[in-house]
Amino acid sequence: DADGDVEAEADVEMYAGGGPRDLPDGGPHPPEEKPKVVAKEQGPFAVLPVDDRDHRELSRRLRELQRQGDMATVRATIGDTEPLPYRVWSKAVVGRSAGACGVTLVTVASLDRVPTVIKQVGAWKGPCSVALYYSPTCPSVGPCECSWEHDDQDACQPPPGVLAIFRAAEAIVAANAKAVVSVLAGLCRKDHPDRIEYDFMFPVNALRNVGLDAAETQQVFLLDADFIPSASLAALAGGIPLASRRVVVVPAFECAGDHEPRDLDELKRAAAKPFHVERFAPGHSATDYERWWTASRPYRVRYEHKYEPYIIANKTDLPPYDERFRGYGMNKISFVRKLHDLGVEFVVAPRHFVIAREHAPSTSFKATYGICADPLQAWRISMHWADFEKGLERPVCRRTPPSRMRHSGRNVARDRRAGGKTTRGMEKTRLCLVDATTQHHGIA
Repeated sequence: DADGDVEAEADVEMYAGGGPRDLPDGGPHPPEEKPKVVAKEQGPFAVLPVDDRDHRELSRRLRELQRQGDMATVRATIGDTEPLPYRVWSKAVVGRSAGACGVTLVTVASLDRVPTVIKQVGAWKGPCSVALYYSPTCPSVGPCECSWEHDDQDACQPPPGVLAIFRAAEAIVAANAKAVVSVLAGLCRKDHPDRIEYDFMFPVNALRNVGLDAAETQQVFLLDADFIPSASLAALAGGIPLASRRVVVVPAFECAGDHEPRDLDELKRAAAKPFHVERFAPGHSATDYERWWTASRPYRVRYEHKYEPYIIANKTDLPPYDERFRGYGMNKISFVRKLHDLGVEFVVAPRHFVIAREHAPSTSFKATYGICADPLQAWRISMHWADFEKGLERPVCRRTPPSRMRHSGRNVARDRRAGGKTTRGMEKTRLCLVDATTQHHGIA
């Protein structure tokens, strides 16, 4: 247990590089630069001074509580380990039904990210399932906003917060007539006074499960709200032949400026970079971007520890997202790790991509790695990550090759091949994604 906890904590600490580029109030900071913050802590560890806490001792005591079955104290320390009792308005606003055919883009967002979602679903044009997060206002006197009943909306004017989220949902459907929007309401603090702050953080994986459940098609495209699909990728919204236990990896890029490239020529001119490969190499470098630039056929890649690509998949091959992960850190990594544990193959699509502009750090990122973060927030996530890994069956190599840590995506791929890990000689896949910009969007 102790070794696993130490490794999990190192994983979470390394993931600090997976956030946006550091802006004035966000991003990881050396320990000596962090202010001495008093954690809002409940549970058995409140007696220890924050700055003197030894995480190995905290982990040891937490594991002892788990062995003793004292789950109430565990929940008061790292948050609830079971799915939380969120209120969900599934398919709250629905556009035109897409039927069972096609690929549904599934994404999630808070209210402030709705403009990027509108841009995303407008570019996709195919079916979309969006799960919006609604953080209810809980006044000290009177009912909170989340007590409003969606079924009674004709009889009762919704409160301002609810009205704003439903107007946002209607704007999304206006941008894409094949969109369906669900709403998940966060927990009301007044109804849950004994829960720690972690239980009120952005429920990213719970939202993803809501979005997946609402998707009507058999195939889904799992994408974060900040990304825009390429024009050729959007042309695949009608569906693709995809074997069981195989997912299509869509390479992700990032760029500066106000314009997102939509085709390969624009991508080259924009000097776009592989997404986060320079700052968090394990996340996407297994995609092998150097090979992608010249590939004309799909190619398989090996799963690597902490890989978190964006994928197109059959819904029947997908496990649920693990809802223990709230806020920022390890939420998508755990999902992809579970896919690998289930024996799923990863096949990279040539000539198709998604692109995001650099943006300010999110509130969730700051709460985990920002200069004013609770000192125990990252540790909580590492404990959930360690517990998650204990439930897996297939071991993985945890070590990130040194070349991944030193170089950009182009040099990363070159170094991996020099180490005998090239994917060029791997068995060819039957899947063929034809360049949609030059001919009919056939899939062999």
